[in-house]
Amino acid sequence: MVDLAIKMKTVAQPITRLNFKTDNLPEARDEYFVVGTLFGLEANKVSKPIRGKEAIYVALINKVEIPKDVPQNLESRKAFVNQNVMQILETKIMSSLKNNVEIVDNRGKFY
Repeated sequence: MVDLAIKMKTVAQPITRLNFKTDNLPEARDEYFVVGTLFGLEANKVSKPIRGKEAIYVALINKVEIPKDVPQNLESRKAFVNQNVMQILETKIMSSLKNNVEIVDNRGKFY
């Protein structure tokens, strides 16, 4: 990784203790896509370039540790998250429709 950083005229910056609560990278702002991508990488393999908001990242995962306190049944959490996402989507879709569609209210002609 250091050789790649030198070749690209930049600095290799190690990140320690990245976990699921991490929402950004040191020296960068909200890089949710990059952080999420890092969790899908295999240990001891250099990643392909990952495009973030602030930069292009290349990563080498040294070690993957699976926490011991991970709940075994995540179905209720998944249902909760799905329900929240659906509510957000419904709200955004309705807002988008109201803002982008011209509707003429002709109910007064019929009642």
